[in-house]
Amino acid sequence: MKTVINLILCIPLLALLATGNAISGIATESTNPEANKAFLRGWQAYRQGTPDDLTKAITDLELAIELDPDFSPASSALAAAYWDISLNGWSKSLNLFPSEAREQSRLSLAVAMKQPSALSIGIAAERAALFYRKPTIALAEAARAIDLDANDPAGHLAMATALLKANKPADAADSIHTAMLLDPQFPASYLTRLGQAELMMGQYEKASMTLEKAAKRNPDNDWNFVYLAAAYGYLALDQKATIAIDMANTLRAKAGWGELTIQTIGVHRDSGGRRYYLNWFGDLKPLREGLIKAGVPRESNWHNLIISNDSGNEVKGAVTIDAKTAKSLHERDVPFVDIWFLYMQGRISGAHYLDVWTYEFNNHSLGEIARKDQEIVIYSSRDDVGRWGPQAVARAVSWGYEKIYFMNTGLGGWKAAGYPVETTN
Repeated sequence: MKTVINLILCIPLLALLATGNAISGIATESTNPEANKAFLRGWQAYRQGTPDDLTKAITDLELAIELDPDFSPASSALAAAYWDISLNGWSKSLNLFPSEAREQSRLSLAVAMKQPSALSIGIAAERAALFYRKPTIALAEAARAIDLDANDPAGHLAMATALLKANKPADAADSIHTAMLLDPQFPASYLTRLGQAELMMGQYEKASMTLEKAAKRNPDNDWNFVYLAAAYGYLALDQKATIAIDMANTLRAKAGWGELTIQTIGVHRDSGGRRYYLNWFGDLKPLREGLIKAGVPRESNWHNLIISNDSGNEVKGAVTIDAKTAKSLHERDVPFVDIWFLYMQGRISGAHYLDVWTYEFNNHSLGEIARKDQEIVIYSSRDDVGRWGPQAVARAVSWGYEKIYFMNTGLGGWKAAGYPVETTN
């Protein structure tokens, strides 16, 4: 996957929806009747929160904007739809990479913020929580949304996200309950977030009941089952935990994510000081410990395969190559995999894109590109290669890939050799 943030990876995000058919705080009707109709169709589809419904919502919301480019509510809802699509790992339904969906969200949000609403400010709070990985900005943005319209549930849901990041699950639960009172027909995502808060507070039985309701209402969200498995783990409901894990993995595979592991959830820092994608989302210890009790496996210790030396990072079990060798492999049509989100700005022609930061780079997705006995080249489009390239290669080796080539000079080395690069507009 989700993913996370399934970062994004995968983590299910807030629906950030206002009550009824309107977004509070801004004009909610277009002068174009057809734009209004398209917006309302998209709005109702978005509230359902499933991958198919979000895809339908985007189609209708984009139509509304085409008919009325100044229709701010449509831009706000479109930003929210793309945001949820990207971070839940559902962008394949739109034939987009998650990073492309995030960019679409950013562009739509920039338009929406010309007439800010609690919804658009709430999305800004979510982005702050993810990209800045600190609660301060997210809390400030959420407070701004509430100040704009205290009767709009979107601001309270944004506050819940920020409070969870700040490790204040009880306060987060209060914010979610406020949003529920303001939006009696609330979508399943409210329950997902409430269940997460209850899990963090140690209210495992209550969390399991909340998350069961969320999973029943939205069975396509893998994180409902991830949180549910953790709750079952604490309650020693082994059979139910196994079923929940299987459901999560089925949905993750459908979305192109690997099987759930403890490392998927992430840690704040491991023994090597490394940070993981989902560490932006509050205290993960209760979730990790619950999943361990539920029987979710750990990944192999692939970190031990990484060797640092004066010439750069290398990986045991992989062959480090320079750009010239990579070029000869490219001419033989050996698959190339770019693991960094700058892929759209520049990449080797024909390279596949699997972002390691958001866990799009996983055993399942790599298996769709190459067999484990097939040659494959891994590199980073980031000129400053950093640690992510070696991490991706080490993971691939740990998964049993036998013929991995690591171009540790990255795209910078390829360009320095004078070889061509392609880009995406």
